[in-house]
Amino acid sequence: MLSSLPLFTSDIGKGHDLYFHVMRIEALADSLMHGVFPNRVSTLWFDGYGYPASVYYGDILLYIPAVMRIIGFTVVTSYKIYILSINIGTAVFGYFSFKRMFKNKYSAIMSTMVYSTATYRLVNVYIRSAVGEYTAMMFLPVIACGMYMIYTGDMSKKKEYFKSATVLAVGMSGLIGCHILSTEMVCFILAIVCIILFKKTFKLATLRVLGIAAAETILLSAYFVIPFLDYYKNVTVEINETMEKIPYIQYQGCSIAEYFAVFRDVFSQFSVHENRRLAATPGFILLLALIVGVIVLFYQKKHTGRKELAFYVSMSVISLFIASDMFPWDRLAARTSFGRLLAQVQFPWRYVTMGIMFSTLVFGYLFKKLTEKDFGTKTRYFQLGAAACVAIVSLAASMYFDGAYLDDIRFNDWVDGGDINPWSVGSGEYKLDKFSDDLSHKVSFSNMQTVKMLERDGSRMELYCEGIGIPGTVQVPIFNYKGYVVTDDSGNSYKIFDGDNNTVKFELPPNFEGNITIDFKEPWYWRGSEIISLAAVLILIGAGTDRGRNNCLQG
Repeated sequence: MLSSLPLFTSDIGKGHDLYFHVMRIEALADSLMHGVFPNRVSTLWFDGYGYPASVYYGDILLYIPAVMRIIGFTVVTSYKIYILSINIGTAVFGYFSFKRMFKNKYSAIMSTMVYSTATYRLVNVYIRSAVGEYTAMMFLPVIACGMYMIYTGDMSKKKEYFKSATVLAVGMSGLIGCHILSTEMVCFILAIVCIILFKKTFKLATLRVLGIAAAETILLSAYFVIPFLDYYKNVTVEINETMEKIPYIQYQGCSIAEYFAVFRDVFSQFSVHENRRLAATPGFILLLALIVGVIVLFYQKKHTGRKELAFYVSMSVISLFIASDMFPWDRLAARTSFGRLLAQVQFPWRYVTMGIMFSTLVFGYLFKKLTEKDFGTKTRYFQLGAAACVAIVSLAASMYFDGAYLDDIRFNDWVDGGDINPWSVGSGEYKLDKFSDDLSHKVSFSNMQTVKMLERDGSRMELYCEGIGIPGTVQVPIFNYKGYVVTDDSGNSYKIFDGDNNTVKFELPPNFEGNITIDFKEPWYWRGSEIISLAAVLILIGAGTDRGRNNCLQG
């Protein structure tokens, strides 16, 4: 509830990416209304021409607000329900993950509170409207828990390594299914973790469980990864050209001062103040925990668990360093292909998310030690007082953010899809090469007697075509993304070419007369990948159910 305070208004703030993500929800709802699931290319975009946002950008969880729209909720209410769902999911996943790691429910509760109300997380939710990024943050505690189980558990036991692998795989699959850039960042950070803990990493048992986790992740994510890779390799869109350029993003990195600016205006250009930079601080409690962690490491060099705390502190500092303007982003991007790949993150301050995750682990570790320490007869009161202080500061931080949000944000009051611009594609990374805004929305033809549109139902278009004595061509107002097929009433297929402005164009034989249907059909291997992922989910659920039943019987 603390992280959801800004939702309790009649409207929704105009976040940076709000238009694009709300349009994604509308596209999913429209596809469901036309009987299409899963959605891949929705013709709601560009007034019918279509856009494959769902191929490049995982949206499995966006079906929640899409169903709300179909039921009859307004655009704003449906989006708010989604945010509330993610805030609840973040709290639930966070609590159980932290409880498994710290084995202390009080530490888990307080860690969940500070993670959920971290300033930059709230900025992602309400200021940036970064749906993919704040949804990804829901899975970070699960990934952290999976890695913790692998590196601290006994991986020689079959039961343990399968459980650990599955937890990591579930977290990574959730991440892949909502935000590719967050997946890239997490993989980079996990690579650093594996290198720092190389003595444990390069043991046969650890490599085995990591391999199992990777295999499970591939199976669970096949429904998204296979179409994504297929399009990335075979469809030329603007993002392909972006990957070939050298992105100079170092100037976008955070300064050290920005990390400690916990009471500054949280907005950037979308507020009434139109600041150049938004707030990118983890927040007061997490920064304080990091400072206390450093002090504890400096003064208590022989306390139990020092290596664990040192690891969390080190990874927090490394993550915040990567997010800063001191990290050599430009040099790496200019000199190495790996650096150019890393720089596709666009904004270095995205890595503050990783800093929040590790700083939360620092906090959780310190709070656990605090609750376990004996302070004499007043121990319980001291520990309750510490918990109360954290809760009060979290409440104060949330209320401060809520006040800044209500004071400065510009609001939207969308009711239905007609209020949303179907051209809201953000930066348009998935537009076809040589895209032009000059769209006629007309069916055109040459060497044909008659071409009439009979029906248009989502991505499906039916035409009546009557030719002459020579081959004729027909061009329809649909962008030629891979997957469209052209057939006649007899089931004959016709090859598709790129027409004007990358539209669907096809040729008909001389004297053709009959109906032609243009529709988007998933390739067989896309359908196969969906079946594989569904089977993997059912198997894991079945295995988990059997394990739980056996534990109950043993109990």
